[in-house]
Amino acid sequence: MFLNAIMVLALVVSAVLSFFAFDSSSSIREMSVEERTMYLDEWEAAMREWYGTHINQIDSIDGQVLPPPVDGRWGATVLASKRIACNPDVMAHRYALVIPGVNGTETTMEIASGIVSPGKLDMTRTVDGCEIAADLFEESRRKASWTAGALENYFKSNALKEQYGSAKNYFMGASCNGWGDMPCTTGADISALIPILGMSASDCRDAYGNPMLFDNSSTSVSAMSRPYTSRVGFTTPWGITVWATAIEKGY
Repeated sequence: MFLNAIMVLALVVSAVLSFFAFDSSSSIREMSVEERTMYLDEWEAAMREWYGTHINQIDSIDGQVLPPPVDGRWGATVLASKRIACNPDVMAHRYALVIPGVNGTETTMEIASGIVSPGKLDMTRTVDGCEIAADLFEESRRKASWTAGALENYFKSNALKEQYGSAKNYFMGASCNGWGDMPCTTGADISALIPILGMSASDCRDAYGNPMLFDNSSTSVSAMSRPYTSRVGFTTPWGITVWATAIEKGY
């Protein structure tokens, strides 16, 4: 499975980078600074697009995920880290794109940490998966929090129909002795809430493009005693599920 994933990623990035077609007889001495800068601009943009599009596959792998080289044109090469901890919440891979100077490639990367040491004469760009992954993580967390808020509003609007002091749990449906319309689940696809909360299909997917999850019945929520809770979650490419909790509000 690991090798298949690497092969698929290699084929994809190969297609993305295929426009870097230069005469193989070209040398670094024949390139102007402007040409090298333009090359790096296009290469960096292609790598960022590849990474963002395939982040689920790339960041599910702990080790290096090496995109194919650019055929050694002008000695251009890619350095890749293992999956690194960007911060306490986010993990990702980091890449260095290098056009070597006249002394050859002097840029190095610590594979375990992703720290890049640019060579003095090299032209180097860093494609930092941490930046891309952090944006997607925060967007996913915002969506989960928004949905948790929608659940709280749903609970409150139903509770207000009853007498004050009602002890009914509207986060749960009748199939598990609740009073709401939600199915009882410990972490199923949240799409069942679309007609209940007035959500769209895109509301139910995290920023990575995966279905978000709904839990109103596990031991991690308060289903039998007040204040009642439920939760909405998303699973990161590296396999951690992050939850936002909906809490019964006073009414």
